[in-house]
Amino acid sequence: MSDRIKRHDVLGRTVEKLVALPVTFLVVICDLLEKIAGPQRQEWFEALKLFLRKENPWSERESLNLVCNKIFCIHEDWRIWKGPANGDGLEGEEDRDPREDTLFVIDWGKVLFQTHLHGKEALIYGEEKLKRAKAGNDIRLGGRALISLWEDYKARGTDSILVNLHRTKGIRRIYFLGLVLRHQDGTRHVPYLYFDTARFEWTWGYCWLGGGWSVYDPSASLESS
Repeated sequence: MSDRIKRHDVLGRTVEKLVALPVTFLVVICDLLEKIAGPQRQEWFEALKLFLRKENPWSERESLNLVCNKIFCIHEDWRIWKGPANGDGLEGEEDRDPREDTLFVIDWGKVLFQTHLHGKEALIYGEEKLKRAKAGNDIRLGGRALISLWEDYKARGTDSILVNLHRTKGIRRIYFLGLVLRHQDGTRHVPYLYFDTARFEWTWGYCWLGGGWSVYDPSASLESS
């Protein structure tokens, strides 16, 4: 039997299996196929073979230490908020935690992921969350921490710290309250990383502090020594 006939036979049996599956299954399978067909195809293929043998396809990263020395570049539509939260954000002290500048290496195994919810609270507004974070003595991580995580993810993919946190702690969003930004429309935001379930990958953006934040919206901080 030629390779062409074998390929046709395998594709035919595969299609027969796929048409019987619900859409929710097909979405996951489609995502897997895109990864196997992508630039990291060999890594995903080898991981899939391990998974099918019920073996752990992702070896644990030995160290969660990450160098934190990159500057977070702010887009022209944004600037660091200055002055009080109820001001115009254009004058006064920058609303950021300068202690992050003293961190050369961050051990993400020691990072605190805090919701700042009290008691039976299910939701708080972003400004109240920030206020509670500032009331403590923990170092609020900001732009430097975000960019180091992001570059590690882009460089190491499935072996990155972001993927490790997602896999071991169920982290899907990380907010960085150590850097408050002013949009050109005068609103206050903080940068954050989040897992895009539609594309099945991590990305980042800016979150408005006027919205509601739940138990699924932790911010990253470190205990102050």
